[in-house]
Amino acid sequence: MARNLGSVISNNLSRGLITEATGLNFPENATTDSLNVVYDQVGSVRRRKGFDIEGSGIAKAYRDSDGLIKEFVWQAVARTGGFTFLVVQIGTQVNFYELTTSDAISAGIQPVSLDLDTFKAPGAGEIKTVPCSFAAGNGYLFVAHPLCDPIIVRWNEDDAVFEASRIALRVRDYEGVDDGLSLVENPVTMTDAHHYNLKNQGWNQQVRVGTSNNEAGASGSTGGSPYSSVLDWEPIT
Repeated sequence: MARNLGSVISNNLSRGLITEATGLNFPENATTDSLNVVYDQVGSVRRRKGFDIEGSGIAKAYRDSDGLIKEFVWQAVARTGGFTFLVVQIGTQVNFYELTTSDAISAGIQPVSLDLDTFKAPGAGEIKTVPCSFAAGNGYLFVAHPLCDPIIVRWNEDDAVFEASRIALRVRDYEGVDDGLSLVENPVTMTDAHHYNLKNQGWNQQVRVGTSNNEAGASGSTGGSPYSSVLDWEPIT
């Protein structure tokens, strides 16, 4: 009887690691546990290579009590291709390393770090055990943390310094409250309820009454002042 040579794929792990499965819904072409391997996009599995310090690298002392570690690569810094920073959260501190092709990563560490405690929300708990979420856009770095106010970071190329600012979130009420007025009624005096409704019609505006319409402007009876919370850039030290 003739026999043909052939190869059979006995393990197809194209779906990678799935940890939520149970014995009743075991995922096809996946594994629920793995150790020291790397999955690529075509489904192959490779042994994960070990780590070794760079020849010219300098080790940084770290203790478990310092908090967790989270990394992010900040590209297109300041909307240029001249800077790329590795952003590393170690507990409550966010450090910056300039990435180059000629030096070790540790050689690019910047002399400043972002202190998350500065942006801690009132009544929040311990920061160092909770990871940040990082994102980059339009040359800026955005830092979000469940226990902090949102943070925006920029690289001031002219002064060669990092600057950060707290982001004040604004919420618009699209329904408003009952101010006792019809949609076409223009009062001559400002009430708190009508002031609230006018301010929620748009951003960064003054409101007025006693004119033919209630539009943004500085004349007439001003019922409030423009939204004054802007980005307050402070150098990171």
